[in-house]
Amino acid sequence: MEHQIKKDGFYSIDDIIEYKLVPQTQRTIQNYARKIGVRKIDATYMFTGYQVLEYQKLNERRAKKRAQKQEKEKLRLAQKADQEDIDLIKNNVTNIKESESADTFELSGEDYDKLQQTVMQNKVNQDRVQTLTKRITEYQQEIEHYIDEIAQKNGQINVLLKSVNEHLANSRERNFIEAKEKGLDKKQ
Repeated sequence: MEHQIKKDGFYSIDDIIEYKLVPQTQRTIQNYARKIGVRKIDATYMFTGYQVLEYQKLNERRAKKRAQKQEKEKLRLAQKADQEDIDLIKNNVTNIKESESADTFELSGEDYDKLQQTVMQNKVNQDRVQTLTKRITEYQQEIEHYIDEIAQKNGQINVLLKSVNEHLANSRERNFIEAKEKGLDKKQ
C-alpha cells in the first residue's frame, strides 16, 4: 500500500525508507538532504512533504534517464550484432558466387562459428518468444479468474447489503409500531 504524502507534514529519513517513498539508501538520502539544505531537528534531517515529492520526481527522472541509456546501449549492441550478421551473410553469398560449383563452397572456421552462433541465437530468441507468449496467456487467464472472483464477491456483498437494509427497515417499522402502541408518537 502506498503511503499518502502530506505536503505540510514532516518526514525523517527513516520514515522515507520505511514507507518506501524514495528507493534510495539511507546514506544517499542523507547526502541529498545535506545538498539541498534540509532542516535538522534533534540531529535528524526532517523533510517536508513538498521536499519528499520533489525528491521522488527527481528520482523518477533519473531512473527514466538510466533506463533510456540502457535501452540505447542494448539497441546499439543489437545493431552492431545485426550488422556483423549481415556482413557474415554477405561474405557467404560472395563465397558462393565465387565458387565454381553452387553446391559446394568454402567457409572459414571463424565465419562458420559466427554463422552457427547466429543460428543458435535465433533458436534461443524463438524459445524466449514462445516462453513469454505462454506467460502472457497464463497472466491473462489469471486476470480473468480474478475478475470473475471479484464479480462473485461483489454479488455476495450486494446480497449482504440488501439483507442488512431489509433488516434495518424491519427494525425501524417494529420500533415505530411499538412506539405507537405505547403512545410515544403522540407526545411532542
